Amino acid sequence: MTASTDAPPPSLFSSDSDSPTAALPALKDLTMRDASDSDDSSSVGSSASSEYVAPLSGHAPDPSIDGTSVDGEGGALRAERPEDVSDEEKAAALKIKSEANALFSASKYGPSLDLYTASLNKNPFDPVVWSNRAAVRLKLEEHGLAIADATRAIELDPRFVKAYYRRALANLAIMKPKAALVDFRKVLQLEPKNGPAKAQLDATQKLLRRLQFEAAISSKDEVPTSEKIKQQLADGASPIENDYAGPRLAEDGKPTKDFVEDVIEWFKEGKVIPRRLAWQIVLGAYEALLNESSMNETTIPEGQTIDVIGDTHGQYYDFMHLLSLTDKPSETHSLLFNGDFVDRGSWSTEIVLILFAYKWLYPRNVFLNRGNHETADMNK
Repeated sequence: MTASTDAPPPSLFSSDSDSPTAALPALKDLTMRDASDSDDSSSVGSSASSEYVAPLSGHAPDPSIDGTSVDGEGGALRAERPEDVSDEEKAAALKIKSEANALFSASKYGPSLDLYTASLNKNPFDPVVWSNRAAVRLKLEEHGLAIADATRAIELDPRFVKAYYRRALANLAIMKPKAALVDFRKVLQLEPKNGPAKAQLDATQKLLRRLQFEAAISSKDEVPTSEKIKQQLADGASPIENDYAGPRLAEDGKPTKDFVEDVIEWFKEGKVIPRRLAWQIVLGAYEALLNESSMNETTIPEGQTIDVIGDTHGQYYDFMHLLSLTDKPSETHSLLFNGDFVDRGSWSTEIVLILFAYKWLYPRNVFLNRGNHETADMNK
């Protein structure tokens, strides 16, 4: 593979595919570019890296591992040996793969995933299909399953460069930089002139050095950041300007329903709240969350209701519309916000501050499940 700033990105699929490159996750500078433009160009020869231990063993449960849920034809098991796959089945598998590629090109990830699975049901010994399905898993943010699929592709073809690259991307997405480092090095071992892999290797090494430095300077005896901020606010830090005309907390420093409603309207007008007020909201939610376990069970009393809202991704007006459908939280109406509050949209800060304000106001009626986008590295 060679890197080129002028050449268009390659296909993630075999040379008989019309699918353009688009299967990598929406992470900056993660697309592969190569001159061969083909997943089928790799050759079998050397063994896979013995250093690598996948977070998932490479044999994660497959929704159709026995061939029954997608094109199973009566529940027939997948072939266990390559010689058990007939030429007709291989041809059928390739045809299904081409259909899956076309669906993927149209951004129809769910149907394309089903067809890649159907292709594997016909011929589970094609590393390209396993790798292509890993690419779909990346788009669907199913990173553990992407690792499993890429690992299977590598088991079938230990020189499959793109499978190593995709597995590295999936490991980075779940903050496994050491595992990603092994695969980026393997890519460069197989393709020494691979520019994108070299760039990713350098970036991953920098990430590891930063994480190691942060771990080295941290101390168990250090005063928690929340306590430092509380003390700074108590000492008068970040005062609210006299000409500020927006929402304010009551004199006792506690939130009210009217306060949260005012914040919502203030944000809707495109305005911002003072830093001091933002810190107070964050600290209030923090105290409420400290009183909960990582995993919580709750019972909704008779006569009360609960709704679930998921994946607002920084889209403020979508968020407002969802609240209009479910109604806003109250002491008799609970809301579970099911992760991915932020990222992608331009109103992430506003949305998360409203959620924190509601959590502070109704700690027993508002539940916040952290999604994979609620991480520092996804939001820098």
